[in-house]
Amino acid sequence: GTDLIAELHSWDSRYPHHLFKQTVAMTLADLGKTKEAHRIYQVIAEENPSFYEARINDAILHYRDMQKPAVAAEMFKKILAKDLIDRQDRYFLTRVWAHYGAALLGSGDFKSAEQAFLNALDISKEKNELLGFAGKEYRKIKRAKDFLKLLQKTVDRPRPNGFMYALLGEVQSEDLNLLRMQSCWNQHGVNSITGWA
Repeated sequence: GTDLIAELHSWDSRYPHHLFKQTVAMTLADLGKTKEAHRIYQVIAEENPSFYEARINDAILHYRDMQKPAVAAEMFKKILAKDLIDRQDRYFLTRVWAHYGAALLGSGDFKSAEQAFLNALDISKEKNELLGFAGKEYRKIKRAKDFLKLLQKTVDRPRPNGFMYALLGEVQSEDLNLLRMQSCWNQHGVNSITGWA
């Protein structure tokens, strides 16, 4: 933690480079010092406008650690609008669209979130992992039906794979089971359930 930060500051003073600063920011974020991490990301963005990775990390920090999903969504929107990322760089484009989707979910813009996830899926080589990420984000906010709609649209698009169909079936089955359980529980005076509901 703090020893690593001191060492990175030392290296950066001797051999100034934005990657040292970024590593400090990432370490500070891991230690829960989000405001300090954010300030460093801002410095990196000002000194190196084309180094978009710091902007991406700062936006992720905003929705994931600082609980400011609407701010993060605007940050991702600007990253995409400024065309900072080489359109051939599938890894970063996928990452931005996926985290943009998560930030939009957190801010309650479910329709735009779905589209952001679909954009990420269209360019991603790692569709299964991306669907796992999206599923976790939908689960956090208890929006199973919205995730189900995303999965249905995913299998209706070009190049679905077996995992996508299996996941769709699993979520449909889980959703139906939860509806039956909720109906039963409501009859017996229980009005809330956990998980996908």
